[in-house]
This record gives sequence, C-alpha cells and structure tokens, in this order.
Amino acid sequence: MPSELRKMKQQVKIEATHLLFSSANRSFIAAIIVAISLIFLIKDDIPAIYIAAWASLIVFSYLARAVVVRLFIRDKKQTEHMQIWLERFRLATVCCGISWGFAAYFIHMINTMQVLAFVVLILAGVCAGGIINLSLDNKSTALFSAGLWLTAAPAFLLATNTATTTIFIMLAVFILLVGVASKQLAKGLIQSIRLRLDAENSEKEISYLTQRQSLHLEHTPMGIIEWDADLNVTAWNKACVDIFGYSSSEAIGKHISFFMPALDGMQTGHIISRLKQENNQLKKLSNISNQIVHCEFSNTMLHNEHGRFVGMASMVQNKTDFIASQEKIHQLAYFDSLTGLPNRGLLIDRINQTLTSSKRSKSYNMLAFIDLDHFKAINDIKGHNAGDHLLQVIAQRLQDNVRAHDTAARLGGDEFVLVLSDIGSSLQQAELYSKKVIEKIANLINKPVQYENYQHECSASIGICLYNDDSLDATELLRRADVSMYLSKKQGRNAYQFYDNSLQPEYEYQLKLKHDLNHALGNNQFELHLQGQYNRESKVASAEVLLRWKHPEMGMVMPSDFIQLAEETGAIVPIGYWVIKQACGLLKTWQSNPSLNILMISVNVSAVQFNHADFVKEISQAVQESGCDATKLCLELTESSVITHIEESIKKMHLIKAMGVSLAIDDFGTGYSSLSALKTLPLDELKIDKSFVKDFTKDPVDLTIVQTILQMGKNLHLRIVAEGVETESQMAYLSNYGCSMFQGYFFAEPCTVANFEKVLYEKDKNITPINRASIARKTNKTKPLANTELLTEGEAEKNKQLKASHTEI
Repeated sequence: MPSELRKMKQQVKIEATHLLFSSANRSFIAAIIVAISLIFLIKDDIPAIYIAAWASLIVFSYLARAVVVRLFIRDKKQTEHMQIWLERFRLATVCCGISWGFAAYFIHMINTMQVLAFVVLILAGVCAGGIINLSLDNKSTALFSAGLWLTAAPAFLLATNTATTTIFIMLAVFILLVGVASKQLAKGLIQSIRLRLDAENSEKEISYLTQRQSLHLEHTPMGIIEWDADLNVTAWNKACVDIFGYSSSEAIGKHISFFMPALDGMQTGHIISRLKQENNQLKKLSNISNQIVHCEFSNTMLHNEHGRFVGMASMVQNKTDFIASQEKIHQLAYFDSLTGLPNRGLLIDRINQTLTSSKRSKSYNMLAFIDLDHFKAINDIKGHNAGDHLLQVIAQRLQDNVRAHDTAARLGGDEFVLVLSDIGSSLQQAELYSKKVIEKIANLINKPVQYENYQHECSASIGICLYNDDSLDATELLRRADVSMYLSKKQGRNAYQFYDNSLQPEYEYQLKLKHDLNHALGNNQFELHLQGQYNRESKVASAEVLLRWKHPEMGMVMPSDFIQLAEETGAIVPIGYWVIKQACGLLKTWQSNPSLNILMISVNVSAVQFNHADFVKEISQAVQESGCDATKLCLELTESSVITHIEESIKKMHLIKAMGVSLAIDDFGTGYSSLSALKTLPLDELKIDKSFVKDFTKDPVDLTIVQTILQMGKNLHLRIVAEGVETESQMAYLSNYGCSMFQGYFFAEPCTVANFEKVLYEKDKNITPINRASIARKTNKTKPLANTELLTEGEAEKNKQLKASHTEI
C-alpha cells in the first residue's frame, strides 16, 4: 500500500475515533434519561430491588465508559495509545449493551399492555440509538448489539404469548434495518471525514507552498521583480532591496525608469522591445546612492488568454562583484601591482600595436628602457618600503608626462619602459622628438624624492630604440633598448644612449665580463697591486691597495671595466671583503719586517659595500682573524656614499674608529658635501682628487679649490694626500701650499705586492712612518723618484699603457 494512502487511512481512523469518543458523553446523558423514564413506567409492576439492581448496572456501565472517555481526552499521547483506549471503550460498550439487555426480563412482570408497549419501544430506541451512535466503529456497534441481544434473547424466547414473540421478531427486524442504515451512515461519515481531511491537507499544502514560494522569493539571492502592463513595479523581493537599496514600499508602484535613468522618458513599447532584445545582457543601473550596479536580466513576458500583454516578470542577478573581480583579474594579469603601470605582458601587446600601426603609416616609434641608478642602495639603507615609495613616485611622474595613447610600463625591479608612437615621419624628426622627451623624463627623475625625513636624489640610465616597421619583434626591440641602456650606464650613469649596430660588440663584451665576474673570486683571478704614498722627502709612508682582475682569456682587466658591473650585481660586497682581508693579512706579514712594519695600507671601499648591513662586522672580523695592527689600516670612502646617508654613516664610522682603523675621504671635492656635514665625520685624511691636481698650475679655479682643501685640512687637523701627481711642478706647487703627502706616477706606478716589497727591501731608507699627531710642513723641494723606481724591468712600459684607464678600488 502506498505510504500516502496508509497515512490517509490512519488520519481517518484517528478522526473517527475522536468523534466516537466525543459522542459518548451525549449517549451517557441520553441513557440516563431513558433509564429514569423506564423506571418511572415500571415502578408499579416491578419489585424495587430489581429496579435498583438494574439501575446500578446501567449507571456503572455508562460511568465506566465515561471514565474511559475522560482519561482518553487527558492522555497527551492519545494518538500513540489510540488502540488501547479503543479496546477499553469497546469493553465498556459491551457492558452498556448487556445492561440494557437485562431490561427485557421486565417484560414478563408487566401486566399492562400499554406499559409493555412503552418498554419495547424504549428498548428499540435505545438499541437503534446505540447502533447509530456507535456506527463509526463497527466493532463497538457489534459488541453493543451482541451484548444487548444475547442478554435479552432468552427473555423473549421464554415468552408464552404470541404478542411477545411478535414484538421480539418486529424488534429484531427493526434493529437489523437500523444496523444496515447505520453502516451506510458510517460510510457517509467516513467519507465526509476523508473529504474534510483532504481539504485540510490541501489547504495546508497550498499554504506551505505559498510560504515556501514567499520564502524563496524573499531569500533567493536573485532579484525578482514583477511589472504591470505599464511597467510599474508590482512585486519587489528582498534581493532587490540588497541590490538597488530601495525598500519594497519605495519601489512598488514606481515606473521602471526609476532605476534605469538612461531609459527615462521612453515609451513603454520601446522599453519592452529593448528588454526583449537585451534579455540576459548586462546593464548598468543606478542604486539608491547613484552608484553603478551591473545587472543581468532574464525577462518573461506575461499575456492573458487573448494574447494581450499584461505584465512582465524579471529575474535580476547582481554582477557588480563579478565585474569587479574580472577587472581585478585583468589588473593583476596586465598591470604591475606596486605602481599600477602596465606589466611586461601588456607592454608586449602595446609594442605590437605600434608595430602594426607603423607598418601602415611608416611613422617612427620610440622604445626607451629606463633603469634607475643605484636603486639597490636605497633598499639596503632605508629598507624596501623606501624603495617601493621611490618606484611609485617615479612611475607616477612617467605616467603623468606621456601622451594618452603612449605607454609607460614597469618590467620589474627598477626597470621602466616608455613606448611612444607616431613621433615623426623621418629618422631625424624622431631623434629630435626623442631627445626632447627623454631629457624631460631625465629631469623629472632627477628631482628629489621625499620619504619620511629622508630625501633621495635619483637618476637613471636610459637606452633608446627607434623603429618604423614590423621587421623586428617586441623582444628584439626590448633587447636593443636594453643594450643602449646598459652602455649609457657604463658611460657614467644619468645619461641616455640611442641604439645602433656598433654598440653590439661592446654590449657582448660587457655581458661576458658580467658572467665571468660571478666566478672570478672563486677561481682566484683577483690580485692586489700597491701604489706608494710619499712625503715631501720622497719617502714611502703608506701604500694604497689597487685591485686587478687576471682574466684567463682577456688578460689583465682594469677596475674601470668591472667595478661598476660588480656594484650592479652586488658582487662588489664579497670582492671588497676579500680585498680587506688580503690587506689585513699583508699588514700582519709586514709586522715582523722592520723595513715594512711602519707602513700603513689604504683600501678603497665601494659605496655599495659601505652601505651593506654587515660592513662593520666584516671589518672587525678581518682585523681579528688576521691579527694585524688595526692602526695601520686606512679605509678610503667616497664623499657621496658618506654624505648621502650622513646619520648612518657617522654611526658606522665611529664603530670603525673604535677598532683603531683610520678613515679617509677619497676623491675629495668631486661630491656635494658641505663643510657643516664634513666636520661631523670622524676622519683622519682627505685625498684631493686628481682632476683638480691635473691643471691647478694653469687653472685659477682648480688652484683655488686645492688651496681651500689644504687650508681646511690644516684647520681640521687632517692628513692631506694629493692624488694624480705626475710632474715635478705639481709636486713643488703642492709642497709650497702645505701639502705633505703625494701619490701619483711622478713617484711610482702601481705594481705587484712582490715588486713593491722587493724595491722597499733595497731602499728601506726611503721608508718613513706617518706621524698621526702632526704632519711636517716643510716647503723645500726634493727630487722625486723615477717613475719606474718600484717596477721590475719590462713592467714600467706595461703600466704606462694601462694608466690611461687607471681606476682605483
């Protein structure tokens, strides 16, 4: 049996049982009234004791059934106990039938025919009423009838007169007819109950479906809007409130144009046709705050039975977040997250667009590769937040100063690219325009960038590639611009370079050097050279360490060719540390030699190395591991590296001075230091740059600078070393103006450590210590040593060939 049918039968049974029990109270009252009436009729014919016994039986039976009914009503789990209560009810009903059956025995004691007729009539009525009242339960009906007839039958069968027998037969037929009628009545009642339950269940189901539909409409994430024939809102669910911000009361009754401003004033028919055409299309609508909301509509046109348009139902999906996420994905895919500029992927696409355009127009385009100079230093010194801020400022400056159809992109790190289209119909026009733009960009980059209380002065090396056809792809154009940028950086930075084919060999040479440089230290390809520093008596007082790279294929590579590369790659830090360790080891070796233990050794320190976080630690470690006398070591720092980050520099310099190490400013006068800053530095020595020494005997400006430096050194109690002294006249002038220490080719050229030591062993009378307390200021001229005095045979000529490219480290 299907579960639904079983469930319905169970409900009908429960309902019928409730009706059966509820009618029992009425039958109790009726039974009592009928019993009293019967007693009143037979009181004169029947002994009182019989009447009292019968009345007690009637009251007991009906009271028992009333108690069962009352307990059933109070049972909170009556549905679960339904069968038990029904069995109890049936038992009480049997008792009720039996009690009425005993009334038949009174017939034999009644003498009056009239009374007898009334008794029989009462018995027939009671029997008929009981059967009808119990018709909802066949078993109860059967039990009541059986109890009554089984008890009453002997009384009628014992009757001796024909009238009593006839009455019994007529009564039996009557009861039979009532029983048949009661069954039909019971079927009707059961059917009525079933129909009523069906109606109630249907009503509940309809109510449930209505509630579910209402909940669905209210809680669905999709907006549900219903419109009338004039496209006024008739239904507006909660999702629409969330999407557009208008409450139901604010939206219902409004024309569609209230949140579609672009459609305001249009005719209804045109709006409907437009909605049909744009079904499931994204629309830009306005919310209550006049913000754009991207929505997707799915519309259903509603028509009556005559095909007339009566309204429309719309499902609305908010796509604003989806559109925003798509835009974010696009932004992440094609734009740099830090600066917001196009990234490499989008840059390639823009370059390809200019290639396609120039193929048609033959107009020139420009690709400029921009690399910020010394960017690594700001990250190392001020942290990556400062570096990021610098990149963002530079990116904004680039973006603000290119045309709308041009592109400023970031490749990564400190590398930017500009793509300018249609800059001239001829190469000359393109070059002129490019120079104008690049000089403007360079000036913008050169403007200081403020970060917190720190001001950074920036510059860039720029490579430019011009093109006007599609014979080259984007990768090749970027490579050519990169070649030009690299060579502009090699020329001294803060410069720009146009690409031409003649640059390629030099670029490849630099690439090879850059590659081989990474392995040079591990392969023991570096060696130290020394150049002496002399006093006025032309005696060696100190030596400066100079680095040389013995390349296995290219021979001796000068610092001018590889130091900048080492700084760019960061290799300068381990290389510089190696030089300092070698110098300390040399000092330790000299300590046991009376001819050399009075000499100092000066070591050049790169700005990148000095700004490295572990620089002071490395100096301390080199001194301790070698066991040298730290007072014999002097570190030469560049003016710009010290002054740029003055506070950090002073801290480091004091820590180094605490070890006993001397400090010098190299190439003094070429930077931008102020005297107020200089006086705060814990210095021991200034070295006058050779660019001032070279022409000071002829150039009044250079002479003034040299005189000023010498006077300043005297006032600050600093040693002054003049670099690049190459003639006797320079020596004489510098001595006359108070210079006490000299370095240059006039005295000796750089040579290997072994040659330096060899010459000094032979000429130990030319060695003199530096007096730190005071510097002798004699002005008498002395004859300088020959240029090759410290060189072995054949090396002088070789060094003369190298001195044009001489660079210190």
